[in-house]
Amino acid sequence: MIKSQDSSSAPRTVSFHVDNIGEVSVYTDDLSVHPLGNTGLSFVLHHTNDLYIINIIDRTCSDVFIDISNIYEVLENETCKRNFHISKLFDAVNDTHNVHFIDDGIIPLFEDIGITFVDKQCIDDFKLFLSTKGIVKISNEEIHYFLTNLTDCVQCVTLAKEHIFHVNVYEEKGLSKDGITSIGESPVMFSFEDDKCVDNFVDFVALYGHIDIEHQDFLVSPSNINEFHRIYKCLDFRIPCFGERYDDNFLVLPPKPAAIAGSVLSIVIIVVNTYVMFVFLQTKNRSPIVIMLSAIALTDMLTAVFVCTPMTIPYLLYDRQITFSPHYNSWLWLSYDYVTFILWTESFEISNIFHMASIFITTALCVQRAVSMLFPIWSKIHITNQVCVYTSIVLFGYSFLLNTVLIICHLNLSFNIDGILCIDYERLDILEIESYTYLLINISYISSCILMVVCSFYIACKLTLLRENLKWVDSQEVQKRNRRSAFVVVVISVICTVSEVISIMTLTFHFATDEQIDKFIGDFFDLLYTYQQLSITIGFFCNFFAYLFMGTQLRETIFESFKRVINFLQCKC
Repeated sequence: MIKSQDSSSAPRTVSFHVDNIGEVSVYTDDLSVHPLGNTGLSFVLHHTNDLYIINIIDRTCSDVFIDISNIYEVLENETCKRNFHISKLFDAVNDTHNVHFIDDGIIPLFEDIGITFVDKQCIDDFKLFLSTKGIVKISNEEIHYFLTNLTDCVQCVTLAKEHIFHVNVYEEKGLSKDGITSIGESPVMFSFEDDKCVDNFVDFVALYGHIDIEHQDFLVSPSNINEFHRIYKCLDFRIPCFGERYDDNFLVLPPKPAAIAGSVLSIVIIVVNTYVMFVFLQTKNRSPIVIMLSAIALTDMLTAVFVCTPMTIPYLLYDRQITFSPHYNSWLWLSYDYVTFILWTESFEISNIFHMASIFITTALCVQRAVSMLFPIWSKIHITNQVCVYTSIVLFGYSFLLNTVLIICHLNLSFNIDGILCIDYERLDILEIESYTYLLINISYISSCILMVVCSFYIACKLTLLRENLKWVDSQEVQKRNRRSAFVVVVISVICTVSEVISIMTLTFHFATDEQIDKFIGDFFDLLYTYQQLSITIGFFCNFFAYLFMGTQLRETIFESFKRVINFLQCKC
């Protein structure tokens, strides 16, 4: 594909002679040119409202050899205009065609006129147009009427042998390849059965497709893709989310080792946190701080379940749909199953409910401990178990409310197009609600982290530098227990803050503009983002050691269980 060069000045125009029309002048920014067939002598020129066929008569003009790399410049060269012949597609009004819809390949084609559409809706509309008219033979005039008057599908039409799909097979890793449809530069998705299928595809395209030396990628036509599929039966191909209105949705994945490690940790977290809650919530162990620690254990466990599973399942079940994106410097899951993908993406978004609740409750725990040091008598009277339960429920409800709004917005923006989850960017009302909700969530998140750090710093100072100023009048045993619980709060706060560092850094990065961040830093943050969930999961796991320090009965029970396992293994040996 050759597109017009970007220019900061006003758009230029180019003029060329078209048979039966005369001289045509169009804006250069609205043009793109693609090879037609394998001869190197034919091209398709796409304009916003028309298609033109270019046939080269003489490939040498002013010592310039005309090919796909310079066809655009040649069009602007007055001395070269006699070297090619240009005609408008479907211009001969009286010509008629027998149109047959062929749907036995990956890409459906309308035979005899040799066209298809890169938008599934246009394919369905053209089929409906033919069936409604009851047409056995269709004229060029009727085709042109459908393309330009009845619909705007002229922007999506492509010839069967037009090399319009770009994909770089060499640089990308994985069995899924991400390319573009050069009309509108919409994404295309290739999925190969195995590495041998990829090698066969490369060899096939080298013989029958077109290699774009300028962009170092392959250009293939709808006919190429159908023929390859007919021979090898190992390729899945989709054209999702065509046009500026839609964009494909994908899930950024951590590297496979990090995803597996996160899942293993999440299983451990489920086991140990369930046991922690069982011990903590026994009647004799209940206290305000234990209630809130139990709430943190619960939200941590649920976050780990909902965040790690969607990150691991693609590697185990959908490896053909995973591709490495150099742009994001990350692995991406581009699912071909709308229902499956939306279930897993919503599972990931549900994890944000519990993760945000965990942050809020941890902050509330720090505040509660700091207040109890400032006003110990008032705290004993007013900060009861019941108050801590209600506080945890309210904070969870706030997180649930904000993130549920996001989930509802996402579902309203999502559409199933050819099995792909596409986002509709023309729903401006929904997008506005979503942006304000994100802003409120980020403000709440950052404020909570700051408050957590401030309270933890105050508690740490009270336990060390200002220890003599503590207003405790309880017995030595109670004071020791209070100091231990305050220390545990500080430890949990530090673990939480450290595990959230990547999240805070990436959030700050996304608020910065492109001008403020160079490519190296951008690539670094993209790489860092993929380890965000693993960092959070490690933090959840480390909390267990703080729980051990807090609960004497918990330690004794775990050590006793450990001894039983050792004795059992020794007996077996």
